[in-house]
Amino acid sequence: LFFAFFNGAQLSVTNLLQPTAPTFSSNALLTAASPPDRPEFRILYAIRTSIKNYEKKLPNLLRTWASTLPAKRDLVIFGTKPHTVTMGPGASFEVRGTDCADNRFLGLSCVEAHIHLYARELDESWDWLFV
Repeated sequence: LFFAFFNGAQLSVTNLLQPTAPTFSSNALLTAASPPDRPEFRILYAIRTSIKNYEKKLPNLLRTWASTLPAKRDLVIFGTKPHTVTMGPGASFEVRGTDCADNRFLGLSCVEAHIHLYARELDESWDWLFV
């Protein structure tokens, strides 16, 4: 799910797909949803997880695609319980805990809601949130 923040207003992909919005067959939607061509364009990447994935799956994400992020602050991890994942000297990642159930049903949706609330409260100017 992508959310764009333009001039302080939140725009969801769902809003782009309303009947009055361009369709996927037009280039207008792709242009409207494409990142602006500017060097300061910023994406906040978020991982939602559960406690059973802290030791195996989460480190694999951090070793692969998450290791290519421009800065550590561009990544936030939310789970059902707080935890620190240590990947080696100087490479630790905090998992922000929530009061969500530890399951694939309402638990993951609850964790994602915490991510959206966190992103909205940040003082930094993120252009996109990628969950």
